[in-house]
Amino acid sequence: MIDLSRLHDLIFSLEPQVTQLDEQRGEQQHPLFDPQLFRCKSQLLGPCLSELKNTYRDIVQSHEHQRLTTTQATYLTEKLLNQLNAIQRELATAELRKKESHGLPRETSVSALYQELAQHQDWERRLQEMIFEQEQQLEAKPMTPTEKKSCQQAILALEQRLIRCQKSRQRIENKITAKERKGFK
Repeated sequence: MIDLSRLHDLIFSLEPQVTQLDEQRGEQQHPLFDPQLFRCKSQLLGPCLSELKNTYRDIVQSHEHQRLTTTQATYLTEKLLNQLNAIQRELATAELRKKESHGLPRETSVSALYQELAQHQDWERRLQEMIFEQEQQLEAKPMTPTEKKSCQQAILALEQRLIRCQKSRQRIENKITAKERKGFK
């Protein structure tokens, strides 16, 4: 089991950053996250943070009352960590998106493209690992039909994210190739 007290401090320390970001940029055009990750389908970060806090409270209360099976604890913990990572990533990349949305010239250097490529390759690797872990979990232990369906849906959502990530990586690679060709002519 993970250290719940450390997670509590981390989760609740995000509140000021989330509030500030929501105030700065307002509601977005589309939900911020996949509905597999956050049921709230919010266009603001605040409701997503509230859902993260609720997931945390569910784990703590269930743990205190010893109501969780190992499978349930694993599922909820993974969901909590994925939600936390998504919110942290959104906060970390908000400034970059802000610059892009203001129509600043997008003349990106080759080195910046390589950094972006490395980031996408890392995301791709992590998504592949998450898919592998979910598939192992699906095969390793007997599950109820509900747990099996939930695990299969998680795999499907991860595979869809992986496809989007691979397409983005390919676009970046094409940009790098085009820029390098221009530089050598």
